[in-house]
Amino acid sequence: MHSDCFAFTLSPVMPTRSDTYITDVAYPAHFHREMMPQWLHACLTGLGIAAPAVDAAFTWLELGCGSACNLLAAAANYPQARFVGIDLSAREILQGQAWARASGLENVQLVCADVGDPTTTAQTLTGSGFDYIVSHGVYSWIAPAVREAVHQLIGRYLAPQGVAYLAYNSHPGAASLSATQRLMVLNAQRLGNSSSSAQVRDSLSLVMALAKGGAGNYVEQPALLRELERINGMDDSYLAHEFLNAHWCAHHVSDVMQAFATIDCQYVGSATAIENINALSLPAKLQGVFAHMQTQGMGAAHIETAKDIARHQNLRRDLYQKSATPLSETAHRQQLLAQQLVLLPAAQAAQPGANATAIALPTRIGPVELPLAQVQPIFDALQSGSQSYATLAQLPAYRSHPGLLNPLLQTLAWAGWIAFVQRTSHDDAQRVARRVQRLQATLSAAGLQALASRVPCLSISAARNV
Repeated sequence: MHSDCFAFTLSPVMPTRSDTYITDVAYPAHFHREMMPQWLHACLTGLGIAAPAVDAAFTWLELGCGSACNLLAAAANYPQARFVGIDLSAREILQGQAWARASGLENVQLVCADVGDPTTTAQTLTGSGFDYIVSHGVYSWIAPAVREAVHQLIGRYLAPQGVAYLAYNSHPGAASLSATQRLMVLNAQRLGNSSSSAQVRDSLSLVMALAKGGAGNYVEQPALLRELERINGMDDSYLAHEFLNAHWCAHHVSDVMQAFATIDCQYVGSATAIENINALSLPAKLQGVFAHMQTQGMGAAHIETAKDIARHQNLRRDLYQKSATPLSETAHRQQLLAQQLVLLPAAQAAQPGANATAIALPTRIGPVELPLAQVQPIFDALQSGSQSYATLAQLPAYRSHPGLLNPLLQTLAWAGWIAFVQRTSHDDAQRVARRVQRLQATLSAAGLQALASRVPCLSISAARNV
């Protein structure tokens, strides 16, 4: 879709402005499965939204791509698509370009540019028409003026019916770190010209001293103390990006929705699949409250804010669509039936004991149990290889309960036990497998074996089950 709507040009000047973002230390490479095209398409299909197709040519833009691990993983799986990544750090862009070359990924364009500078982005991106625009994390770390520039960029370059994925620190969970983060920034400013990694470690030592000394903020909020202890063991480079940006901010979902509404983008759901299923992601005692809110006609901003309170949400993965387009009932059913699924290795470890009647899922609201009678038929069917939704829907457990399978598959995918995949020709599946293996080898050679092992291969051969 829209593959000829724009041209790509390399920014001729590497920007050096760093007053709004940490650039002196590398942002560690991470993989976020929720950013993969197949995942987004499956989430949106589950929600009944007409998502841009990922089995044909499509276009993809990532804002704040870092060294582009997520983008490269997507590009390896979708050779027919075009992927563009923008980041302020020349170091990360050069690293990503080197990995792309080493992996033979010709459908990648990585550009060092400042998303807060409309002139620079206009030189880099001409025309309009990206089917997907994604950004993870940076929205919470940049200055208000840069966030507004991001809104305008998405409004200008997202194609009609295109989808924007936005992950950001949210109220109320992340807001509990606000005072801690402010002290860390003040301490980092005191340390002057030392590296951000050194500054964040010194700042954490100060905060931990306060916590261990019984500072009331942590005494009154035991969960915050546990989070601080967890953070203290994390990588300094990551923590510098997470906590030392002067414009760090936890956002209210209603504010983000309002900002996106100004660019004709409507909230359509979460890329955290289980959060679209109230029965599994909200406390049982609150189900009646949310049902009442819906019957009272309260809008998405009201309901999502209440959900954030119910879950003590600290990170949101929002999905917005330009000129949101729900699927008709018939089209929704057809797209669901066409979905393809495979069993993942983690499902074996999830199998309960012989006398168990349920599988427990750890969630933000505590353990949630899935009846084994609902889950086991899917596991059993997928043991022999990939299956379509249509095939699974004919199993006795689901034939008389057609509304059960869709949320169940979304939940099992979120748990990491199954995956939505594409069924393609044998030759195309083999081509994708080689591309993914080459990227995995590139990342492993860079000392990122754990990251390489997380890069999925999302194509299977139509000639046989695998």
